[in-house]
Amino acid sequence: MLGLIGITGGNIVNDRDWSAAYHKGLAEVGENHGGIEFTADPRVNPEGNESGRSYVTRPRLLREIADLDMPAVFINGGRDIRPNWPRNS
Repeated sequence: MLGLIGITGGNIVNDRDWSAAYHKGLAEVGENHGGIEFTADPRVNPEGNESGRSYVTRPRLLREIADLDMPAVFINGGRDIRPNWPRNS
């Protein structure tokens, strides 16, 4: 591994409030995809979510990330409607 990139709203959270906050932002603000239309295999998101849930529930995940000996950059979109709090609860 060469480095770590963290993106706002990335899924290093296991937080029930995240979904509610996202859907509130979606209803109030909407999402701006910059005029790009995205298409995806409808099986990918549910499979990825299930895999991600099993990963983020590891009790020491944030400690393991903090202990990585590699460069890291975290990108925070100021207008991104996805919550970016780093709770792992």
